[in-house]
Amino acid sequence: MSLLSVSSDETSVVVAIDFGTTFSGFAFANKVKPEDFDLNNINLNTIW
Repeated sequence: MSLLSVSSDETSVVVAIDFGTTFSGFAFANKVKPEDFDLNNINLNTIW
């Protein structure tokens, strides 16, 4: 498998990193099937 190919049985992960001047944070979400993705199922770091 090349680094650019993705098979349909793999899980996709999206990670967001915010480098702020006062606060910084991160969030992540994963999905197996695009039709199962739920915007309410995004994991956030709320405590530092």
